[in-house]
Amino acid sequence: MAQLYFTLDYDFFVGLFSETKDEAFGKLMEALLNQVLLAESSEQLAAELRDMFNSATVEEARRLKSRQFYSPKR
Repeated sequence: MAQLYFTLDYDFFVGLFSETKDEAFGKLMEALLNQVLLAESSEQLAAELRDMFNSATVEEARRLKSRQFYSPKR
């Protein structure tokens, strides 16, 4: 089961009580889902950056390995 820590600012929280039950629930769910989507997209971007860095590192290692001065230790 996932655990979520959700932060509401004071004005948003107080505003929920001035809405009908359905409107308040809708606004709360919208805010919650937006934070979840933001966290997922941030995680995805970080993973893509790691993949790009790892690919660049592998390509650099291949390039260095193909040079004549490179001799692996035996």
